[in-house]
Amino acid sequence: MTARPQAPGSGRGRAWKRIFKLCCGISYPHLRSMTGLQRAAVAVIGQEISHLHRWEQTRTHTSHFNTEAVLDASVEQLYDVLFLKVEEMHQWNPSIQQIRVLQRVGPETMITHEVSAETAGNLIGQRDFLSVRHSCKHQSRVYLGGTAIKLEAFPPQSGFGGGWTTCIIIEPAEECPGRSKFTWLLNMDVKGWLPKSLVNQAIPRAQLDFTRHLRRHISSAGGALRG
Repeated sequence: MTARPQAPGSGRGRAWKRIFKLCCGISYPHLRSMTGLQRAAVAVIGQEISHLHRWEQTRTHTSHFNTEAVLDASVEQLYDVLFLKVEEMHQWNPSIQQIRVLQRVGPETMITHEVSAETAGNLIGQRDFLSVRHSCKHQSRVYLGGTAIKLEAFPPQSGFGGGWTTCIIIEPAEECPGRSKFTWLLNMDVKGWLPKSLVNQAIPRAQLDFTRHLRRHISSAGGALRG
């Protein structure tokens, strides 16, 4: 299991745009049929895509992180835990105080209100923000994308500082039936909110902690996981 910042010009960095386009459904005809908040929600993530390649040409405050692991659960089981049952995440992840789904826009898109927990060693501190989450399935893979947002229908959130876009890729692990490869890509623009050196220290650790808690939850749930 690894977690690390990504260097400009890396192969993983060049894959961001393709991955997020797939995740957000931008390359699929069904995007044209979306209306209202669903189209707006997907567009929010799409807007973030246009910023992802700026770091390849210029120096910015944006940080890119990647963690990978092989987990003892199927793709469908992880999709169930990480997307369908997102409101239960606080039960197994101590860094989350609450995640509440404010609105579902079809089966693939939701607006959530998230509150992180105040935990020892949390360098970033407690955060309170809105996000849009979108999922899609392509061949044997599942893509879970999300980004922090502001909505007029909800008051400004205290911990919105900076922007982030994330994509989790879940796919069957080669030569390991019943197990999955878990890849988590995270793009964060701190905009002076925190020193970049602090972010580069805190985020990889947070990704490793999340993966460790997820692995523990999978192990303890055993046969209770769907799929």
